[in-house]
Amino acid sequence: MSTDQAITIPVTLDKRTFRRFATFDTFRRQRRWRLPFAFFVILAAFSVFLYLQTDKPQAALIATVLLSVGVLLPLVYVLTFYMNLRTSTESHRLPRLVYTLTLSGEDVSILSHTQSGQTLTLHWNQLFAAYRVRGAIYLYVLPTRAFLLPDGQADVSADALWDYIQTRLQDKCRSFC
Repeated sequence: MSTDQAITIPVTLDKRTFRRFATFDTFRRQRRWRLPFAFFVILAAFSVFLYLQTDKPQAALIATVLLSVGVLLPLVYVLTFYMNLRTSTESHRLPRLVYTLTLSGEDVSILSHTQSGQTLTLHWNQLFAAYRVRGAIYLYVLPTRAFLLPDGQADVSADALWDYIQTRLQDKCRSFC
């Protein structure tokens, strides 16, 4: 594939692809699992300390309450995330054609199919990062905004697309495959 050839990707998002992206972005890229885990570890440590206090009459009861809270609050956090994600996927009315990306040697053009055909053109050096995961490539234009490129929707193979993006973004690319 030549380096000046343009790649067109009409992106049709489905619920599964959107859920996988949201989970990746929240728990892997932003590492939002750390705070609930730290909360659990702290409360579990206090709980173990209180269980070892055999001379105090209420220590076991307080330890059990702390351990219960330490387990339940992170669990509620994760369940709330997935319930909100389900609501979000339903509100987006997926699957449907969302946008079309055209990757050329100089820039990336994004044609939105949801906002009355608005077009955004960005130079490669304006992009934030690209991540490759199993089944998709996530092209971040900002730390909070990404375009999902599911495998099999481009006019080239997924490996050729990833190589094309890597040659332009170089050190901003990371593969989790």
